[in-house]
Amino acid sequence: MGYISEVALVTTQKAYSRLMAAVACNPEATRLVVEAIENENYGGAEGNYNVLFHWDWIKWYVDNDQIRLIEDWMDKEDDDVDCYDDVEYQFVRIGESNDDAEERGNANYGLQLQRSISF
Repeated sequence: MGYISEVALVTTQKAYSRLMAAVACNPEATRLVVEAIENENYGGAEGNYNVLFHWDWIKWYVDNDQIRLIEDWMDKEDDDVDCYDDVEYQFVRIGESNDDAEERGNANYGLQLQRSISF
């Protein structure tokens, strides 16, 4: 079966364009990104919306070619922070284990990491 994660990513519209360019070389990666779009008008100020992606029950393995392209894009965004006003994405991954969580990017895009049971 494999190890499953829940993953969310928020990008600015400009970062979304750069992400799509980064995965364009791989049709499966492009499909993975496009199918994960939950909301193209997420948060942000009027006319300055962000794009929200969500993958539920995904095997987020960095040795997978499609995942590697997204991870490489985030690495490049982190490295290019001087070219932009700030890092223009937020990434959160929650694994199956209670202590397995990962956060990257700018924490100001509305994603919150929580592990809870609600009734």
